[in-house]
Amino acid sequence: MRFARLTILLTLHSALCYGQQQNIINSTFNNTTFLQTDSGIIINTYTRISCKSYSITSEFIPSPREAVKYVERKTIEQAAIQKPKLITIHGNISYDYFYRSKIDTPINQQNFQQHTERVYLDIMVKEKYPLKVNFASRQSNSPYFRNFFDVNFNFDRYTYNRNIKQQILDKLKAQVPQYQYPDLAKAEAELKKYKDEYRTTKSWLESPATLQKIIEERERAYYQKFKAAEDSLNAIANQHTVLDSINKIKDKGLALEDKAKEKQHEITDSLQSLKAGIVNKKDSLVSNAKNRIDSIADPYTKLYEKKKAELDSLEKRITAYKSKTDSIRNAIQKDVAGIKQKIYKTTSEKELRKLANDNGIDVDKKSKLEKQLAAIKTLSIGRSVLNYTELTAQNITVTGVNIEYNPSYYVAFAAGKIDYRFRDFFNKGTQHNNQYVTIGRLGIGDKEHKAIIFSYFTGRKSNSNYGFSDSIQNTVNLMGYSVEAIYKKDENTFLSAEFAKSTKPVTGNLQTNKQTGSLVKFNDQSNMGINIKAQTIIPETNTKLSGFFRKTGEDFQSFSLFSYHTDQTSWLARADQSFLKNKIALTGMLRRNDFSNPFTDKTYKTSTIFKSILVNVRFPKYPSVSVGYYPGTQLYMIDNEKIRESAYYILNGSVVYSYFFKGLAMNSSVVYNKYTSEATDSGFVAYKGINYYASQSVFLKKLQLQGGYAYTKQPILEYYTLETSGDYAIRNWLKIGVSAKYNNVSGGNNYWGQSIQLRTDFKQFGGVQLQYEKSYLPSINQTLYPVEIGRLSYYKNF
Repeated sequence: MRFARLTILLTLHSALCYGQQQNIINSTFNNTTFLQTDSGIIINTYTRISCKSYSITSEFIPSPREAVKYVERKTIEQAAIQKPKLITIHGNISYDYFYRSKIDTPINQQNFQQHTERVYLDIMVKEKYPLKVNFASRQSNSPYFRNFFDVNFNFDRYTYNRNIKQQILDKLKAQVPQYQYPDLAKAEAELKKYKDEYRTTKSWLESPATLQKIIEERERAYYQKFKAAEDSLNAIANQHTVLDSINKIKDKGLALEDKAKEKQHEITDSLQSLKAGIVNKKDSLVSNAKNRIDSIADPYTKLYEKKKAELDSLEKRITAYKSKTDSIRNAIQKDVAGIKQKIYKTTSEKELRKLANDNGIDVDKKSKLEKQLAAIKTLSIGRSVLNYTELTAQNITVTGVNIEYNPSYYVAFAAGKIDYRFRDFFNKGTQHNNQYVTIGRLGIGDKEHKAIIFSYFTGRKSNSNYGFSDSIQNTVNLMGYSVEAIYKKDENTFLSAEFAKSTKPVTGNLQTNKQTGSLVKFNDQSNMGINIKAQTIIPETNTKLSGFFRKTGEDFQSFSLFSYHTDQTSWLARADQSFLKNKIALTGMLRRNDFSNPFTDKTYKTSTIFKSILVNVRFPKYPSVSVGYYPGTQLYMIDNEKIRESAYYILNGSVVYSYFFKGLAMNSSVVYNKYTSEATDSGFVAYKGINYYASQSVFLKKLQLQGGYAYTKQPILEYYTLETSGDYAIRNWLKIGVSAKYNNVSGGNNYWGQSIQLRTDFKQFGGVQLQYEKSYLPSINQTLYPVEIGRLSYYKNF
C-alpha cells in the first residue's frame, strides 16, 4: 500500500508539473488509462495485488515540445525576414500573320502578306523597381513597308509612381480618420456604447426568462390573493362558531326572558355590532391581501417599464450619434476624395511625398537609390519617342538612348538614328536616309511646374520627299539651340515660351561653310523661331482656353518641322465650354497651317484658316448625341513616287443609345458623315461624299447579334450595304463569329461578302484567333472590287 500511495503521489505530481488541462483517453485495456495533458501523456497501469488492493504503475511520455517550438519559431522568423523576390517577370507574347489580296489608299498592292512578332516584358526588381523590355519584329513582301527588328529597354516610372500612389492611398484609408478627425473616434465609441446598451436592454426585455419571471410573479400574487381570501373566510367561519354558542346561551336565556328582557336588547345589539365588525374585517382582510399582492408584483413591473423607457431613450441617442458619425464620415469622404484626386493627378514622386506629408500620411523613407529613380523622367535604350519642344525635336522616333533626369535641376540627353515610322510607308525601295540627332538639355527647376531649360541640338536630316533616292544633296547638317521658360500652375493653367536659332541649310560641313556664326546673329530673323503655348480656365463659367503661336524664318531648321525655304506662321485657338454639370460640352477651334508631314512636299505655304466645332450631349438614361464640323486629311500618291496630302471638311453627327429592353441589353446607333473638298488632283478620287450608317445590337448571355445598314454616295459611285453578324460563346474558351454582307450598287451589280472568325483561349496555352473575310471596296465606274482578308493571331499572357 505504501508503494501504491507513492505511485499516486508521483502521478499527481507529474500532472501538476506538466500541465493543467487533462483529458482521459479511452484505454485499449481495462487495466490501463491514458491521461493527456498539455505537456504530454501519463500512462497508468493498474495491477491487482489482493482482493481489494491495486498497484498503480505510471509512465510519463512528454510531448515533443522542442520540435514544435522549433517549427513555429522558424515559421515566424521566415515570415519576419522574408526577402522580396529579386526579379518578377510578367508580360505577353504575340504573333500575327496578316494577308490582304489588295491594298488601297494611298498605294496599290496585291497579295500583301505580313508577319509581326512582339514580346512585352514587365520586370519588377526586388518588388520595387519596374522595368520594361519590348521586342518587335516585322517582315512583309511589300515593296513599300520596311522590315524591322526593334528592342527597347526603359525604366517604367509610371508604374513606379503608381505603386507609390497605391501605398499612399492604402495608408490614407487607415490614417486620415485617426489623425485628422478625433471626433469621429469619440462619436463612434459613444455610438458603440449605446448600441451595446440597447442590445443588452432589448435582449433583457425580449428574453423568455424575463417573461417567465413576470408570469411566475403574477401567479404567486394571485395565489397569495386567493390564500388570503381563504384565510379570511376561515376566520369568519370561526366567528360564526362563537355566534352559535351565543345563540345557545340566548335560548337558555329565553327561559329567563322575564327576568332579563332589558339585558336581551343589549346582547342583541352587541351581537349585531360584532357581526358587522366581522364582515368589515373580512373585507379589510381581502383588500389588504390584494394590496399586498400588488405591492409584491409592483417592483418587477416598474423595473420592466423602466427598462422600456431606457430602451426608447437609447434608441433616440443612437439615432443622434449615428447622424453625427455619418456627418463626420461624409466630411471625411469629401476630404479623402479631394486628396485622392490630388494623388491621381500628381506626376512626380516628390509631389506624392509632399502631399502625403501635408496630410499626415506616413510613407516609407526613401533610400538614395529610390530618390534617384524618383527623379527619372525617361530612361530608354533602343527605339523610343523624343518629345521635347516644338522648335527642337518633338514626336519623332529615335533608335538610340533617351534620358531625362529632373530632381531640383533638369538634365536630358538623347542620341540616335531618326526613324519617322509613325507614317510608315513608301520608303523601303530607297536607301535608308542617314538621319541622326544628338540633343542635350540643361535647366533649373521642375519641368512639371516651373523651369528654364536650355537645349542644344545637332545632327543630319533629309530635306527631300521620301519618294526620292538618297544622295548627299538631299540631306543637310544642322545645329541649333533653344531657351524655353515653363510655368505650370496646375493641370488647367500653364504658359510656355521658347526662342530658338539654327544654322541655315547646307549640304556640307557646318564649319567649312561658316554657318555656326549665324547662331548668334540675333538681327537675322531668317533662321529664328519662336513658339508660345498657353492654357487657362475661367472658374466662374468653367471655360477652358488654350492655344499656341509659332513663327519660323525661311532658313530655320529643327527635327520637328519639315518645311524648307519658306517662312511659316502657325497658330491655334481653342475654347471648351460645358453646360448643365458637364452634360453638354461645346468645343470651338481655329487653326492655321498646322499640318506637318515628313513625307509630303516641304515648300508649300498656306494661309488657310481651318474651323472646327464639336457638340456632345450626354444625359444619363438618354441617347448620347454628338455633332461636329472639322477638317481632315487624306494621303494619296501620284506618279507612283510622290505623296500628296489633301485637306477636306467633315460634317459628322451621331446618336448612340445603350439600354435594356425586357431584360435584354441593347445598343442602337445612327451615324451621318458628309465630307467636301476641292478635286485638286486626279490622284484623289473620292474627294466628297455622303455616308449614313445605322446599327442595332442585342447582347445575350452567350450570344451577340448585330445588324447594320450603310449608304454611301459619291460623285462616281452610289451604293448601300446590309450587314448581319453574330458571335456565340460555345464554351468559355471557344467563341465563333459569322457575318454576311449584301452590297447593291445603284445602276450596277450586287455583291455578297461574308466573314468567319474563331477564337480560342486556354489559360496555359494562350489564345488563338482565325479570321477570314471577303468584302468589297469602292472603285470607279459604279463598281466595287473584291478584297480578301485573312488573319492568324496567337497571344499569351504570363
